[in-house]
Amino acid sequence: MLWAATATRRSWTDDRPQRFVLPWPSVAEWVAPMGGQHMMLLSAPGVGKTTFALNAAAYSGAATLFLSMDTDARLVTEQLAALATGEDRATIRRRLARPLWQESYARAIRRMFPHLVLDFPTAPEVGDVADRAEAVTEVWGTTPDLIVLDVASNLARQGDDYGSWQQLWSDIQRLSRVFGSTLLVAHHVKEGPAAGGTVAPSLNDGQYKPHQFAEIVLGLHAPSPAEVTVTVLKNRGGRKDLRFGLVADLAHAQLRDPLASLQAEEDLEGVLA
Repeated sequence: MLWAATATRRSWTDDRPQRFVLPWPSVAEWVAPMGGQHMMLLSAPGVGKTTFALNAAAYSGAATLFLSMDTDARLVTEQLAALATGEDRATIRRRLARPLWQESYARAIRRMFPHLVLDFPTAPEVGDVADRAEAVTEVWGTTPDLIVLDVASNLARQGDDYGSWQQLWSDIQRLSRVFGSTLLVAHHVKEGPAAGGTVAPSLNDGQYKPHQFAEIVLGLHAPSPAEVTVTVLKNRGGRKDLRFGLVADLAHAQLRDPLASLQAEEDLEGVLA
């Protein structure tokens, strides 16, 4: 939204960092990242970082570059197809073995989520991420509103020592500034109580202190199979130490806001009364 301004659909006066609106109203009321900010998502493996990121990208409507380095293309396609069609993942998984269904689901995903560009690099450097963001900018005529990196441990770095990780966090922060995009980075917690996935992580549970560079840090844990809880661990310019429960329908790859669902039911009852 900065260097490509002359080629974008926005004017110079409108070409400023855009606020990324999370698709869960109860969370979005308190967590509202701006373009150019770095948002870290911390949890144990298997809790739902990828599901959270896919729901955020798909349902926000924001122009998104989604780099999946931890989950393969078939599983991401399975989840997006479930979000696009409402079918359960088990059914989609069986059908994806047939080319005809593969194309059918691909069309459904493109139709429902035209704002989403997926890529599956193995171990890209931050410079490779920047190259992909520039390529998307050339196609769209505007830089991405959201860049998702899933997960940080699959990004190339000089080593596995503290200094190498600190340099990586600094490079990620610089990337968000250069493109004026909200950068959502998924990251595993280190060993400790939160490593089991049922206990909320703390700010210091992120390996190699990524919170020092991120403006917003969200922790995820799953107190039950039907719930994913979001804890606001850091929120520069806003409130922290907040906690929100999302309904987890993992069979359909969905995380739903229970308060929004309740309001929708009340609105429907009012119409039918």
